[in-house]
Amino acid sequence: MPQATELALPRLPTAPRVPLNRPACPAARDAYFVGLGGAGMQALATVLAGRHGRVRGSERSAASRQKLRQLGWQVDADADHRPLPTDCQLVVYSDAVPHDHPQRQAARRAGIPQQSYARTLGRLMNGRQGMAVAGTHGKSTITAMTAQILTNAQKDPSFVCGAGPVAGSQTGGRSGEGPLLLAEACEYRKNFLQLRPHAAVVSGIELDHFETYHSIQQLKNSFAAFVRQIDPQGLLVLPADCSAARQLRQAAGCRVETYGFDERADWRAVRVTTQAGRYAFEIMHRDLLIGRACLQVPGRHNVLNALAAAALAGWGKVCVAEIVQGLCQFRGLRRRLQPGGTFCGVHLWDDFAHHPTEVAAALATLREIHPKSRLCCVFQPHQASRTARLMHEFARSLQNADLVAVASIYRAREGRWRPGEPTAADLAAAVRSYGTPTLPAHTFKEIQRQLTCCPGDVLVTLGAGPVWRFHHAFTNRI
Repeated sequence: MPQATELALPRLPTAPRVPLNRPACPAARDAYFVGLGGAGMQALATVLAGRHGRVRGSERSAASRQKLRQLGWQVDADADHRPLPTDCQLVVYSDAVPHDHPQRQAARRAGIPQQSYARTLGRLMNGRQGMAVAGTHGKSTITAMTAQILTNAQKDPSFVCGAGPVAGSQTGGRSGEGPLLLAEACEYRKNFLQLRPHAAVVSGIELDHFETYHSIQQLKNSFAAFVRQIDPQGLLVLPADCSAARQLRQAAGCRVETYGFDERADWRAVRVTTQAGRYAFEIMHRDLLIGRACLQVPGRHNVLNALAAAALAGWGKVCVAEIVQGLCQFRGLRRRLQPGGTFCGVHLWDDFAHHPTEVAAALATLREIHPKSRLCCVFQPHQASRTARLMHEFARSLQNADLVAVASIYRAREGRWRPGEPTAADLAAAVRSYGTPTLPAHTFKEIQRQLTCCPGDVLVTLGAGPVWRFHHAFTNRI
């Protein structure tokens, strides 16, 4: 079987690209970031700081302010009457900052332009060789894997990843001198429609952000609009096993390649082996052998993430040896099935999973790593709207645990509980109806009192909220 040293990727003739009619990102030296503590905002600010020399902004969390100040950034407390700097010429705000935030109101009164995180990222990508990673699951990991490959290959890329620190950066961002700009592209509020990439991955399509999309067709339409914005001379990478994503071929005006375990996929994993949940496999690009990758991050789903990253890096003209090397050196991301060590014989793990597909993947992977252990799971649902729409999907996804505790719903952006909305007790009852032992406790303090773990057990915290803090309470209790 021939082994490739370079990837010769053909370019197909397509329709002309729609003009952007939008200027590149303005100089941001005099910008002010409201809501700077968010991982995406930190990553974006890192890229702009590399270009313009400084970062200024505000953040509500005292712990986040302290961390950001260690980077040399000027970070104010998010106080009601904190004035904007007198030389501020642009306010960049995160999705978590409402329209009536005092500093945004001050910007309006002063006539200072305001720009969302997503729009700023889109304008930053203009004039660069943009690479975007979209999809319901795996965006952050694929972005970080690709960033690892590009950085190792000395492409000197810029990248923006919303999951926290990535190789070569203290945040999820990096400002490079090379032409490549890699960005995580989120479908929330249709933010990814601000991007006009030259190459993109869509890792799969499932309903998730119910405040934005009320039907799967609405979501598909939004993804179709996104892929139409890819450069006609560029590349779209799709999973071979997701029918919703495969339908995007019809909307794409560029070359399309697929990835997966299926022998018909353009990028596929063959001769797959596993040991304690960590996978090794050979990467094939059609009939060419790219090399054998041995992942340090566990889970079968990460094999698929690695294939997507390989395809994107191949478009970025990275040689095959460096693609394999980068994948082998990737050590994971914060809160993506992150090991927390062993305490009194109990194995601690934490994961950001907040969708049934992600929950099921995390628990299945832990079963591979600890096949003989009792698996105890503390799950914190993220948003009442998601919990209501996916109640029974969540209940089924938690069946792989031996004991489940459902913490109170983290109501991000939803305000106070309203009659008729689901509670943690409702989800716990649904989990129990499938035969999975489930604690009646729902506050972290009550769960801490009722949950008993023994040496050899696994304790995993799952969710996009502050459930990760439960490990601290657990270790302090014993």
